[in-house]
Parts: sequence; structure tokens; C-alpha cells
Amino acid sequence: MKCILCQYAVNVLLGLDVLASAVIGGDGRETISERMARAQKAGVVWAGRLCRLLDVFGAKHCSKSLEPGSIGRELWDWSKSGGKPTP
Repeated sequence: MKCILCQYAVNVLLGLDVLASAVIGGDGRETISERMARAQKAGVVWAGRLCRLLDVFGAKHCSKSLEPGSIGRELWDWSKSGGKPTP
């Protein structure tokens, strides 16, 4: 039997992750991990460090969250600004 409460918890946590991404200037369709993976690929140092911390959820957590063909639609693009807000 499937753990309904477990799936409910995963759904809520994923929703909160996407909401948090949108609140801090991201696209409302992607997680913070996906944004950090794109920034890490662009060489943003702090994104790489945070991605290593997120590896507690599984090896290469950020990289695995990056969907093929993903493009940044966020208002605050961490990969282009080096993680700094741009006017």
C-alpha cells in the first residue's frame, strides 16, 4: 500500500519550494534547486557550495533537479548576475 501521508508531505514540500523560488524572484514553475543548478553551471561559487549541502537529499541533488532544456525565466537570474540582484 502506498503511503498517502508521505506523498502528501512530498507534494506540500515541493509546493513550498516552488513558492519560495517565486517569492525570491524566480519562475513560479521551478524549484530553488533548479535555479541553483543553473547558477552552479555558470560558475557562481555560493550556488556550488549550497548545492553540495543539498547533497544530503541525494547525490548531485541540484544537477538532477535541472530539467533538460530548462531556461531561466526568473526575474532575478542568479546565473547571470553572479547571485547579486540587478536593477
